[in-house]
Amino acid sequence: MLTIGKLREHSAWVVGAIGVALLGFLVSEAYQSGRSSFGDNGPKPIAEIWGEKISADEFRMQYEKGMQNYRQRLGPEETITPAMEGQLNDQLWFQFSKEKVLQKEYDEVGIEVSGEEIKECVAGSNPHQIFLRVFSNPKTGQYDRGFALNFINKFDQQTPQNQGLWMDLEKEFVTTRLQEKFNNCVKSAIYVTDLEAKDAFFATNKVMTIDYVQLALNTIDDKDVAVTDEDITQFIAKHPDDYKKEETRSVDYVSFEIVPTQEDTLQAKNWIDKQLTTFTTTRNDSGFVSKRGKYSPKFQHRGELGTGLPEGMEERIFASDSGTIIGPEFRNGTFSVIKVSQKRLDSVFSHHASHILIKPGGKAGAKDSMDAMRIAVELMGQLKKGADFAKIAGEKSDDGSASKGGDLGWSPLTQWVKPFADGVARTKKGELTIVRSQFGVHVIKVLDNPSRDIVRYAMLERKVDAGSKTRDVASNLARDLRVAIQKNEDYDNVIRKKGLNKKSANDIKANDKFLPGIDNARELVRWAHDHHKGDVSDPLLAGNNTIIVAKIAKETHEGIAKAEDVRDQLTPIVRNEKKKDKLVEKMKEALEKSKDLQAIATATKGKVGVADNVTLSNTFLAQAGNEMLVVGYAFAMKNNETSKVIKGENGAYVIKVKTTTNIAAPTKYDSERNNQMRMEESRATNEATSALQESAKVKDMRFYHF
Repeated sequence: MLTIGKLREHSAWVVGAIGVALLGFLVSEAYQSGRSSFGDNGPKPIAEIWGEKISADEFRMQYEKGMQNYRQRLGPEETITPAMEGQLNDQLWFQFSKEKVLQKEYDEVGIEVSGEEIKECVAGSNPHQIFLRVFSNPKTGQYDRGFALNFINKFDQQTPQNQGLWMDLEKEFVTTRLQEKFNNCVKSAIYVTDLEAKDAFFATNKVMTIDYVQLALNTIDDKDVAVTDEDITQFIAKHPDDYKKEETRSVDYVSFEIVPTQEDTLQAKNWIDKQLTTFTTTRNDSGFVSKRGKYSPKFQHRGELGTGLPEGMEERIFASDSGTIIGPEFRNGTFSVIKVSQKRLDSVFSHHASHILIKPGGKAGAKDSMDAMRIAVELMGQLKKGADFAKIAGEKSDDGSASKGGDLGWSPLTQWVKPFADGVARTKKGELTIVRSQFGVHVIKVLDNPSRDIVRYAMLERKVDAGSKTRDVASNLARDLRVAIQKNEDYDNVIRKKGLNKKSANDIKANDKFLPGIDNARELVRWAHDHHKGDVSDPLLAGNNTIIVAKIAKETHEGIAKAEDVRDQLTPIVRNEKKKDKLVEKMKEALEKSKDLQAIATATKGKVGVADNVTLSNTFLAQAGNEMLVVGYAFAMKNNETSKVIKGENGAYVIKVKTTTNIAAPTKYDSERNNQMRMEESRATNEATSALQESAKVKDMRFYHF
C-alpha cells in the first residue's frame, strides 16, 4: 500500500501544490460569534448566481478546506492578519463564483471531462502539467508514470488522507481542464484578416512628424469654470456604464475603546510570576509553553531566531548559558520570559558582515568594472577616516541590503558566493576589505567575530488584555447611550449632551472589512447593510477592543450613480470637459481666419510644437502628452494638410502632417497576424468570462456569513 510519505517523496510539496481551484483558496478564520445568517424563512444563501440561490454550506466546505491547506503553508511564527483575511476571503470568493458562472455554460454547450480523459492525462503520452507537478520524481525531475498509475489502480487501498489528496487534485484538474476547453472554444472563433494584419504592420512601421498648436487645459483657471450637479448628471448620462454603483451605507457612530487598566496589567504580571518557578525548573520546555508561548524545535544559529523576539533579545540569548532565564520583561503590551533551553557549539561557523556593492551603471555612478573598483577604493579610504558605513551603503550600494545600512545579518560562509565568503573569512572584526564577484565590487566590513553557538529557546508570553470589569465599563457606557437614544430618539442631540465624539464612515460596501480607524468592521458593516436610513444599532463589537453605537446616515442603492454620489470624483473631470469645449471654440475662431499654424499660435497666444517618431502604437506628443485621438486624425491625413479643430485629452489641437515615412510592405504579414491572434485570443477569453459573469447577475451575500 502506498503511504502519504511515499506520495510526498515523489513531490515534497504535494499538499501545497494542490491548488488553482482549491489550494489557492487562502481563507480567513471561521465565523465570528454573534452573526445571524438566518432570515425569516430559514438560512440566508451565500449568493444568487443565474437566479439560483447558493447554499452557504456549499461555500463553507471549500472555505474550510482552503483554510486547512493555507495553515499548512504557514511557518511556525506566521499568523493570518485581519488584512490578509480580507484578501484571502476575496480570492476564495472570486474563484468560487467564477466556477459557478462558467459551469452553466459548460453544461449548455456540452463541455465535460470524462474519467478516461483524466486517466489519459495522468498516464498517457502527454501528461497534464498538474500531474507532472505532483508525480515527478523530485530527485530526477522526470515524470514517474508507473508511480502515478499504481496510485490510481490501487486507489481503494490508499489511506483516507491519500484519497482526500487525490480527490482535491482531481477537482483541480477538472476545473482547469474545463476552463481550457472553454477558452479553446472561444479562441476557435477568432480570426485575423489580411487587412487587420496589414494595419498592425503599419501601426508600428508607418512613422510621422507632426506640427501642432495646442490650447492646453491649464490656460483656463479652474475658478473660471463652474460645475453644477446638472453638468455632472449629463456627463453620467453619456457614460452610464462607467458610473454604476454598488449598494452602500454611510454611518455616524460613537466608539468606546476597551483599554486595559493598571489592574489588568497587574493580573498579567502576577500570572507570569506564578508560572516562573515551574518554567525555571521544568525539563519539558516545549510542553510547558505549548499553549503559553513558543519554542524553537531545532537548534538555531545567530540570525535564525526569527522576528517574534523583542528587539535586542537575540544577542542576550546567545550571550547566556543553558538554563538562563531572561525576564520577565514588558514590551508592546505583553509580558515575556525567555529560557535558554540548550546551548552548544556547531561544526559550522556563522559570520556577520555588511557590504557596499558597486555595480557598473549603478547608484555610485561606475562606468565599468574598473571604475567600480576605483570607487570602492575611494569609499574604503573614506570609511577608514571615520565615514558612516551604513549611510554610504544606503546611498551607494546596489544591493537590497542598502536599506539596512548594508547589514547582511548572520550567515554561514556557504550562503555567500566564494569570493565574498573568502573575503569575510580572512577579515577580522571591525576591519574592511574589497573583493570582486560576479555581482560587482564589494566593500566588506566584518561586524562580529565568527560564532559556532547554536541554541534552543522557549518563550512564555502573556498579553495584557482587558478583564471582564474593564469590558463591562465600556459595555455599560455603550448601553447607556443606546437607552438614551431610545428615549430621546435624537441621535445627534444625545451625543452632544453626553459630550461624545461622533465619527463617520461613508460609502460602506457590503463586503468591506476595514473602515478608517476600525480594524475589524464586519459586525458594523453587516448590521448597516441589513438596516435602513435612520436606524440606530445596539452596541456592536468591532474587533476585540472597541464597542460601537451607530446610526445609518445615508442609504444608496445599486444602479447608476447620482450627481451627489460622485460629485467629488467627477467635478474635476467635468470641469476639464467644459474647459475643452471653450478651448475648441477659441481654436475654431483662429482657424477660420487662417490655416497657417504659426498664425493660429499667435492668435491663441500659443506656439507651434513638433512631435517626431509618431506611430499608431506611439501616440505621445512631446510637450502635450498622450493623444490617441489626435494621432488617429493625423494618420487619416495627407502631408501638409491642416486638420480641423480636434478635442483631445489635454486640450484643443490643430495639426499638420509634416512628413510621413512609409516602409515597404512585406508580401506576407504572418508575424503580425500571429501577434494579433495571441492578443485577440487573450482578450476574447477574458471578455467572454466577464460577459458571462455579468449575465449571471451575481449577487454576493457573503456579508451575512463572514
